[in-house]
Amino acid sequence: MVVLMAVFSLSLVVAQSTKYGSIISSTTKEQLMDFMKNEGYAVQLDEDGDILWKQDGYKTYLFLEDDNTVILFYVAFSDVDVSVEEVNAWNRDHKFSRSYIDDEDALCLESDLCLTGGVTQERPRSFIKICRDVFVSWRSEFIY
Repeated sequence: MVVLMAVFSLSLVVAQSTKYGSIISSTTKEQLMDFMKNEGYAVQLDEDGDILWKQDGYKTYLFLEDDNTVILFYVAFSDVDVSVEEVNAWNRDHKFSRSYIDDEDALCLESDLCLTGGVTQERPRSFIKICRDVFVSWRSEFIY
């Protein structure tokens, strides 16, 4: 168990260690991919170099923004007939994510985790679980 925790601890950039564990303030694509694989998720780099996270046959993505201090979960579907009112109702009733219709009429779902100021290693783990759970719920609502 100690060896596994040591490997996991190295999978994200560690700013400092506290009595609560390692504090993460940024990450890289490679480190985020290693973290996801260690957690048992199917990830790979796509042809554009983006992190592709396959969930139940669907392509979702993880992007790093703001100097690698923000992890963004993203998925979009272009062939969905949904109203702005339905999307607004989703946003009203669900926490930790946002859905919208983009400029190309695609239905999008996003969630982000800010690492600025530092988070413990448990926060990215719970963020990924939340993204997975929210995507399942969102899919059942909009993707028939």
